Amino acid sequence: MTYAVYIILFSRFCYKKEISGFTFCFYVAAVCSAVMLIVCLASGNLTLPSSLLGWGLCFLFALTLNVGAVLLFQMGTFLIGGERASILSTIEPITSIFAGVIIFDEVLSVGTVVGAVLVLSASILIAVSDARKKAE
Repeated sequence: MTYAVYIILFSRFCYKKEISGFTFCFYVAAVCSAVMLIVCLASGNLTLPSSLLGWGLCFLFALTLNVGAVLLFQMGTFLIGGERASILSTIEPITSIFAGVIIFDEVLSVGTVVGAVLVLSASILIAVSDARKKAE
């Protein structure tokens, strides 16, 4: 639900005139970090890396996630719109499922395949419906 609200609000927000994409990414990351810190402290599940390598990998992961995923998603949302970006985002879990099967030798169950087919079908139906509305 919060992801849908984020995409809808973000597609309406025009940061090009007000702040840069990197600044917006910083604010999003800062808010997410603060919320996660509060949740981890409240639940007692805060675990910090114990080595310099661990800290370096955390930094690399965070940088890759913010620049590679968030910033590019934001730029794409402005280019193609919030609706299309959210439809394309539905493919991400399916990609993760098949990457898990191929890379990590995870077992692909019938329920997972049925779920992936339903998600893809819904995405295709929405895209076709959108194309028909624009054609009319």
